Amino acid sequence: MENRIIHAFVYALSGAVLGLILIPVWGLFINTQTSPVSIVLASSLFFAIWGFLFPNSVKNVFMYLWNFLR
Repeated sequence: MENRIIHAFVYALSGAVLGLILIPVWGLFINTQTSPVSIVLASSLFFAIWGFLFPNSVKNVFMYLWNFLR
């Protein structure tokens, strides 16, 4: 269980970084009414839940992509 919590925390941090990257694109091209804080919080929450439910999924996704594009 501790391993899943650690994965959820790491995924939440990576979701926050991804949210910071998405702010300019989302704010300029997709929806100008969404606040930057809600973008970061939504991406952090999404990736934290993903990391808790599927702790090894990122490794598997990258392995499938690597084998598919190879």
